[in-house]
Amino acid sequence: MSAKPKSTNWVIVGVCFLALAAVIAAIFFSIIAMFRSSDVYQQALARVSANAEAGRLLGTPIEPGFPMGSISVSGGSGQAQLSIPVHGPRGKGVIYLEATQRLGAWRFDHLQLKVEGQQEIIDLDPGAGAVRNGRAA
Repeated sequence: MSAKPKSTNWVIVGVCFLALAAVIAAIFFSIIAMFRSSDVYQQALARVSANAEAGRLLGTPIEPGFPMGSISVSGGSGQAQLSIPVHGPRGKGVIYLEATQRLGAWRFDHLQLKVEGQQEIIDLDPGAGAVRNGRAA
């Protein structure tokens, strides 16, 4: 019986490592896609893009980065806590949001933008109330 060459073992280890890395990357990008397709995420981006002060400080178009946080939905109820990095031609910032979903409508409890290098936090109008499918309810 002959023993396998050591180089074959390293090839197997390398292939296993690459397969594991591919699975982890697929899971990561699936989670990001779920965040980005959510109503609460889309509405937050729409509000920052429509805000004149955000446009002045960041420039347009305002583009999102990778969101962090959680969204939990069960039936017509849910909660979301997210931080969404954003950038434009003039600067960078982070959207911070906390929202609650009741009867299918999202209500922002906090929706703010913190721009790098600025002391002031921009309030993105959480008083606008419930949002259903991108429209005020």
